[in-house]
Amino acid sequence: MTRPSVMLIDIDLPQVTGLDIVRRLRTNPDLDQMHIFVMTAHQSESILKEARSLSIDDVITKPIDTQALVYRIRALL
Repeated sequence: MTRPSVMLIDIDLPQVTGLDIVRRLRTNPDLDQMHIFVMTAHQSESILKEARSLSIDDVITKPIDTQALVYRIRALL
């Protein structure tokens, strides 16, 4: 099974937050080294600080600049 090398996760999901998903991924030894970007429309400094504390690669704010996102992903790979 091929593991993903990059995930883009929205912080605002209906059943669970994207930050909860990141926490789960970081506890899985098979996925803990994966690059993770979270996206959000939030400007709240506390939410952004919490996201960065989870060892993510970057916070992408909405609306998303797709060219900049592709550039960031390519820089990691």
